[in-house]
Amino acid sequence: MKVAALDAEAADAIAQLSDRIYGEPFRSPVADLAYNLERAQSRGDNYSIGLYDDRGRLRGYLLAWVQRSLLQDRPGPVLLIEDCCLDPDFDGYLLHLIECIVTALQRDGLEDYAIETVVNPDGLELIAQHEDELVELGYSAVASHQYDDPTLGCTMTWLRYLPEWQGESEGESEQVVEAEYLDDYRPS
Repeated sequence: MKVAALDAEAADAIAQLSDRIYGEPFRSPVADLAYNLERAQSRGDNYSIGLYDDRGRLRGYLLAWVQRSLLQDRPGPVLLIEDCCLDPDFDGYLLHLIECIVTALQRDGLEDYAIETVVNPDGLELIAQHEDELVELGYSAVASHQYDDPTLGCTMTWLRYLPEWQGESEGESEQVVEAEYLDDYRPS
């Protein structure tokens, strides 16, 4: 297995894996993926990584970049994990991918950034199976919000994680929040 940074050139492979694992209605057009990766790369805040097998095939990825919080009442930048996709035979590598991103954040002096993501029910179940490992990496869930997405036809969950040392200082304890999303948020 090899972990490597992802850029716009990987958009086609990302779309193929996502289509195979998720299919409709979670399909992301290649052009949108390439645009989002290129934009994050040009800003210097692309933390997207891919997991490749020994034959060089993409078997999983995390699309992640720095941006404002998805909620209007949460100031400051966060690391948004925009998408996560793993071939079922490679689910065990999720924490390794997250660990790679946490290491990169530390390297870049961004270890105090919150991590946010929006997940479907399968993603929520996968994350729940790894909560203890996330705590071992130094992050704990501090807020969540569930909402029905009629376009996707399922309940989505917004999650916010803070570095363990920071949770108390922001006054956040694990809570369910009433969300008011930023108007310009468009998942890819």
